[in-house]
Amino acid sequence: MFQTFTLFDAKQAAALFERVRALTYSGGKPSASGVAALRKNNRQAQWCPARDEIAGQVISALQQHPHVLAWTHPRFFSVPIFNLAGEGESYGEHVDMARMAGMHGWPMRTDISYTLFLAPPESYEGGALRFQLPYREVAVKLPAGSLVLYPSTLVHEVQPVTRGERYCVAGWIESMVHSGARRDLLYRLSVHCAKMAERHPADDVLLNDMTALLQGFIKELAQ
Repeated sequence: MFQTFTLFDAKQAAALFERVRALTYSGGKPSASGVAALRKNNRQAQWCPARDEIAGQVISALQQHPHVLAWTHPRFFSVPIFNLAGEGESYGEHVDMARMAGMHGWPMRTDISYTLFLAPPESYEGGALRFQLPYREVAVKLPAGSLVLYPSTLVHEVQPVTRGERYCVAGWIESMVHSGARRDLLYRLSVHCAKMAERHPADDVLLNDMTALLQGFIKELAQ
């Protein structure tokens, strides 16, 4: 249903955090609509050249992360949003919009949402990202530099911050494989292929067959 990965190591995350903290923030409601706008009580970074540079750094890291690519099969990335929530701020239960502005300059479909945590978790209390799953609820609060990816149709909320400040980057991905179930199967197959390559590095016939199988399924399921 969702996956977590480390996108930046501790040193990289700390440097990125300082740059994000230096941005100028204002009310975040304009980026939401409908019910989500009524429940959004946070701030987001205003446009400036520095924000675009940081956005490019985040997108580049996503594009180079093998597990992110294997789990999402990205076609387009949205323009990232830099969010800040201080004491008493939150973002109530909502579902993300079906379309967002893409980095390529026109609207894109939102298949997958992501949240990149930037503030050290010990620097703030509350502010967990809570998912409403079919049979349970899960609250996620990750180390700085870590990323959670989840279907954009999933009901979720940012719980109120009770101390400190929560800095995160939010964004969306349009996938070449629209079905979440199919993406999950492809990811499991890719992980299996990687494990087989580690266990049998000299078996060229096996590795070629596994690669052909994985790439064949991707071609069949991608749109």
